[in-house]
Amino acid sequence: MKALRKYIDRIKPNFQEGGRFHAFRSLFDGIETFLFVPDETSKSGAHIHDSIDSKR
Repeated sequence: MKALRKYIDRIKPNFQEGGRFHAFRSLFDGIETFLFVPDETSKSGAHIHDSIDSKR
């Protein structure tokens, strides 16, 4: 896992603002979050909205 973390950290600048693959930043963030739990997690439940639950 440490090798995978190093690889992700090495390619991360390519997905930041001004990087070569900036258009795919959200995809990269999703994959990184799936593979590694973020340092900060939500203290409350998840905030999920569907088509029925919309603000008016």
